Amino acid sequence: MVRPKKHLGQHFLKEEHVANRIVDAISLTHPVSVIEVGPGTGVLTKYLLERYPNFSAFDVDEESIAYLKKHYPDHEKCFVLRDFLKESISAPGTVVIGNFPYNISSQLFFKVCLNCLFLIGYFFQCVFGLVFDFGQGIFFTSLA
Repeated sequence: MVRPKKHLGQHFLKEEHVANRIVDAISLTHPVSVIEVGPGTGVLTKYLLERYPNFSAFDVDEESIAYLKKHYPDHEKCFVLRDFLKESISAPGTVVIGNFPYNISSQLFFKVCLNCLFLIGYFFQCVFGLVFDFGQGIFFTSLA
């Protein structure tokens, strides 16, 4: 089993019904690609693999990627040991989904928002699981 690493700010989603609801929130009918950031132990991953053949998951945690490759051997190529923050999102119809680690929530959020600005006119969707305080801060800042 993969243990959360404090230095990565990991917190693993465990509730299956929550994971299913997060995946159900994807509203694009035929996304070009679905990218999960920080898959951890794969609670979201299993639902994404069932529904989207164009799925990939990025993580900087070697233990997590090894765990997922072992548990989903038919999908080994979907699991990428790289920092998503250094990747480019340029495909129209991309969905970015994840239960984001606390310590990089703001970096991920703004990376995706900046990419959206450059993809005006394209369908692009993000489904984020965020720590409550961070999400509340974004919401109340936008109302000010």
